[in-house]
Amino acid sequence: MAAKTEQRFTPLELETRPTTDTASASFYLRKAPQTLRIWACKENGPIRPIRVGANLHWKILPERRFVCSVGLAGAASLGGAAMNAPEQIPMFEGPAFCPLLPPTGSAAEQALTDLLARDLTQIDWLESGKGWRLAAAVKELDYLGWEPQSIRVQAAGWPRPIARYSLPQKAKQAVAQMRGGDHASE
Repeated sequence: MAAKTEQRFTPLELETRPTTDTASASFYLRKAPQTLRIWACKENGPIRPIRVGANLHWKILPERRFVCSVGLAGAASLGGAAMNAPEQIPMFEGPAFCPLLPPTGSAAEQALTDLLARDLTQIDWLESGKGWRLAAAVKELDYLGWEPQSIRVQAAGWPRPIARYSLPQKAKQAVAQMRGGDHASE
């Protein structure tokens, strides 16, 4: 019989990935991996995974909010019966707004820089030569906790409405504090 090797997990507050696998998520939430799979299957858990093929990826930010709002003892004691009352989870106040900076040189970093200056559409992104992947960059900012906002607008020459992305004022203030610049006043 092969000896089991103990897995080591990065502390949740030091985790830099936008998503994690089921094993890590179960460690952070102090739940069995099968419990998380049941939450995913029944879609009744306090957090929902992203499905990539046959794999489940759990967003780090909701895990942090869940652990902070319920507490580790609450996360450990929260059973299947409590999951039938999802209206109770929003009653807990989440942690303070604390997004993570995107990796240097990434499309998400370019999008964050552009969103500090102005609202952004796919047309703007294409005209500046940055390609077709604006929505992916904005989604990565969302995973990192920036809470970008999106509204549909009609653009000249486009048959259907397109998304216009913007950052909330608290996000602009957070960038100013993190980078030491004065983007908050824009």
